[in-house]
Parts: sequence; structure tokens; C-alpha cells
Amino acid sequence: MVSITTQADVDRCLAGPEPEDHFHQIAWFYDRSPPRDTEHAEELAKQFYQRCIDARATDWQISTYNLAHMLRFSDTDRAIQLLHTIEDDDVDALSLLAQIYARRDGEKCLHYYQRACDEDVNRDRAAKTMYQLANLYYHTHWCGCKLQKSPEQAFAWYVKSAEAGFSKAWARVADCYHRGLGVTVSFHKETEALLRLPETEWDQTTKFNLAFYYYRGRGCIVPDRERALRMMRELDQEYGDADAQYVLGEAAERDKDLDRARFWYRKAALQNEVSSVKKLWQLAESAGDFDEAVEHLEHLLRIRRQSRAHFDTTITSRTLWVDLHTLDALFEKLADTQRRLQECELRPPDACAGGRLYEDAKQAFQQHAVENDVT
Repeated sequence: MVSITTQADVDRCLAGPEPEDHFHQIAWFYDRSPPRDTEHAEELAKQFYQRCIDARATDWQISTYNLAHMLRFSDTDRAIQLLHTIEDDDVDALSLLAQIYARRDGEKCLHYYQRACDEDVNRDRAAKTMYQLANLYYHTHWCGCKLQKSPEQAFAWYVKSAEAGFSKAWARVADCYHRGLGVTVSFHKETEALLRLPETEWDQTTKFNLAFYYYRGRGCIVPDRERALRMMRELDQEYGDADAQYVLGEAAERDKDLDRARFWYRKAALQNEVSSVKKLWQLAESAGDFDEAVEHLEHLLRIRRQSRAHFDTTITSRTLWVDLHTLDALFEKLADTQRRLQECELRPPDACAGGRLYEDAKQAFQQHAVENDVT
């Protein structure tokens, strides 16, 4: 087989005997590594794929698949027509048909995915096809028709895909066990599935979940604080993960290292991580820094206002729920407290901040927080 890596190679093959034997290679050259000085390389690739198909030349079936892949968005009907000519001999054609039909006809999409899973003798390739089929059952909004969502089928195919070697599917299996999608909730099986997921497949959420499970212990994962905190620091370095920063702050607070705790809480608070803002408020209150406590409460109010578009009744984070009505009432009390503190500034020295009026105002504020379970 002649190697085609330059335009000169293309010209030589076309000028030689039986140029049709090189049509597929020429098309592939323009498709994958077009020379910079060649205009319209994509169109040239399509032309040579088509010429290879018309001549039934060497690798014409691969040319058919490649041309269909190039046309799947720009000329979908033509892509489907091409794939139908090779679907009985090419499992990849079945998978591509399923992907194309996913947005047009859910029943046909399902049909072609199932055929691909049944006929694919290549274990690795079949595993990925099974994963795509599971996604179809999991995300039926992809389909143009009303295909019924089936968490049970999604879970079953995720398991088959994972066991067949598509390691990414273990994350989905774990998620199904975590949320009870198509299977009974089982934290033990959830963590087993997560531990089977290679580290190279971890995304930000998966890594945080594993780190948090090592931090607290869950399912089959035994608590390993050192490992958990190392992973949390990596999440901070790699993603600036606010939840990881909160956990690092909480760990430092448990170790009585309040300066370090404040450092991590402040990093998370910059990303409006509600639990961290609340912790900073509590630490300021405990230290008697009432002005700083007010600043953190004002920060909570700003978060509340920003969150109205997303939450009707609550501010949420991974570890905290604050009732908005309680927060409103708290800030009404805060406004009254601030007015009383301003009055203190006009009083004689013995009534200024630190005196009776100040302490009365602070005590009333703290009592309101306790009564409304906001501490």
C-alpha cells in the first residue's frame, strides 16, 4: 500500500495505473491531514470518498462510513442512505445510525443500538455501544419521539458496559446506586462501583465524592482522613473546588487551627459557598468580632438575592439549607440592631460599644438567631 502524506503523493497516485485503488487513501489524507496550502480539503475528501464508493474500489465500505460521518449534520438524509448500504456488514454503521436517529426517531435509534450490541463481536467496541444505549434509556429527551424513559434498562446496560470493559460506565453505575435509579439505593454497592473506576476516568465530581467518602467513611470505604484531605487539596489545586475548600476548612477547625480554617473558608466564600460563609459568621461571633459577623451575614443576603432565580424557598449547598424567610427576619433584626448600635455612638463613654446598650443589642441579635435555628 502506497503511503500518502503530501500533495505530491496524491498527484503521483492519480497519474499512475489504477488510481481508483488509492481513492480511499487520498480521501483520508484530505480528511485527516490536509496540507495547509490546499483549499477546500473537506470537499476534496468527500469527492474522493464518493469516487471510491462509485468505483467499489479498495476500502469502499470504509469510505462509505467516513462520508456518512462527514455528512451526518449537513446532509443527514444522505448520511442515512449511505449507512443503510453497509449496515449488514459494519457494526460501526449501526452505531452511527443509532446516533443520527437519536434526535429524529427514538424507536429506530433504540433498534440500531440493540442490533449493534447484539452483533458486535469486538468486546471493547461493544462496551461503548452498550454505554450509548444506556444513555438513551437514561436521557430520553435526546429523542425526537416519545420513547419511554427506563431507569431499569439504563442501569442494566450501564452494568453490562462496565463489565464488558468500558470503565467510564462504573461512574454511572455508582450514580444509579446512589440515587436509586433503576435499582435499590445501596451505598455499599455505590462505593464498590466507584472504586472500580480507574483514576484516569475521575472527573471533578467523582473525585470529590470519593474524597468525601474517605473523609467520613461510606459503604465499603473505610475512613482515611489523610488520603481524603490530600485529595481535597488536589481538588483545590486542579479545579478550585469550593466544596473541597469547605471540607479542608472544617478539618482545620476540628484540629483547632482556626487561622487555617478561616483561610479555607474564605477561599470557598469567594465562590459563594454558603456553608463557608456561615462558618465565617460563627467564628466571628465566637471571637466577639461583631462587625465581621455582620459582613458575613450581609454576604449571605447577597447570595440569597442571587439565588432567587434558582430556588423559590431555600438557599442550598452540599451541607446547608437556610430558610429564606428566616434569613429575611434575621436581617430585619440586624437592621434594628445596627440602629441601636448607632445610638450607642452618641451616648457617653460608659454607654458606648461594649456597654449595656451594645450588649443588649448583641444579645437580642444572638437570641433571634438561636430561636430561628440559624446558628
